[in-house]
Amino acid sequence: MIRLFVYGTLRERASHEHLLPGKRIPATTTGQLISLPEGYPALIDTSEGVVIGECVDVEEHQLPTLDAYEEVGEHLLEYQRHPRSVWIDEKEVLAECYVLSPEGGQAWLDRGAYIIPTGDWLTVDTP
Repeated sequence: MIRLFVYGTLRERASHEHLLPGKRIPATTTGQLISLPEGYPALIDTSEGVVIGECVDVEEHQLPTLDAYEEVGEHLLEYQRHPRSVWIDEKEVLAECYVLSPEGGQAWLDRGAYIIPTGDWLTVDTP
């Protein structure tokens, strides 16, 4: 099993939670959460800020489907999946996470994305 940290549309009570069944454990990570003009979030890979999400254990064979949903790629504006530190009940663990590079995040901010000050996608009004 692979631990995956999710912070946006794959979270419980979010628009695409059905793509990721399983037990969810509340967790946080560092970074800056932004809302993209397309109506979904992205986590900028930075050591500043706190992002609220959940950890879910997934089977390795699920990752290609999730990577396709998240549009993982090599372009500056695309997500990368990397292991990162997350905190569950104040204990640091590693989890895979979909992130943007700081340069990619800035490129999105220049295109109309905005910072979510709460770090919590579920507090954002979406269409």
